[in-house]
This record gives sequence, C-alpha cells and structure tokens, in this order.
Amino acid sequence: MATQKQIEYVLENLQGMHSADFFKSLSEKNAGIHAVLCMLYESSGDITAGDISDYMNVSTARVAALLKKMSAKGLIIKDVDINDARIKIIRLSPLGIEIVSKMKADLYSQIGTVIDKLGMEKMMDFISISNEIKSVFSPPEIDL
Repeated sequence: MATQKQIEYVLENLQGMHSADFFKSLSEKNAGIHAVLCMLYESSGDITAGDISDYMNVSTARVAALLKKMSAKGLIIKDVDINDARIKIIRLSPLGIEIVSKMKADLYSQIGTVIDKLGMEKMMDFISISNEIKSVFSPPEIDL
C-alpha cells in the first residue's frame, strides 16, 4: 500500500507539470473554483480578490464573478478588511473546508492507487523522464 510520504512525493512532482493537463478532468468552470479553493485552503494569511487574480493570472472581473458563484454556493465567506472597508478578505466557509478536504482525500486515494498499481519505482521513473522532457521544451518565440 502506498505510504503518505510516497503520495506526497508524487503529488509534489506532478504539480510541477502543467496543472491544466493534470486536472483536465475538471470542467473549465470548476477548474477556477478548484484553483481558488486550493489557494484558500493552503493560505495562511488574508487573501483578497486581487491576490486570487494575480495567482490565477486572470482579470479581477473574472475573479469577482467566480467569487460571486462560490459565495452563492456557500463555499466562501467575504469579510471586510478592518483597515480598509473597500477591501474584502476571502476565506473558506466550513462547507468549503469540508469540500477541499474531501477533494484532497480523493486525490490522495487516486494517487495511492496509481502507486500501488505501477509501483513507486515506475512513478519515480515517470517523474524523472517527465522532468527531463520538460527541461527540453521552451516557449516558441514569436516575431511580431
């Protein structure tokens, strides 16, 4: 059975690959929600819509629409910044925390199944080869 340490090792290395490929099973709509949920879950400080916009590299208008949907679903709570009432601090609601915890447990289970099926040695080979391939590629240059 895959250990917690093995699963975390694989996850750490898979995150270095293109996240859009790794989370391709998510719909485009849910991918944004997923990214915000994970950011809020992993954060230790105050997070604003601007922080989320910077993290996701999308417009603040897109983030505002996303946060509105998430708030309506009860996934997040928006608090007013005590220093500036114009700024909203975003945090996970208890439901949001529960959902992210379930998502994380499901992801760990799936990665554990892959490790159990392929073996850790093959997973380490896969990660090593993927990193080698990734190191060869660079963005194409476009002359404008």
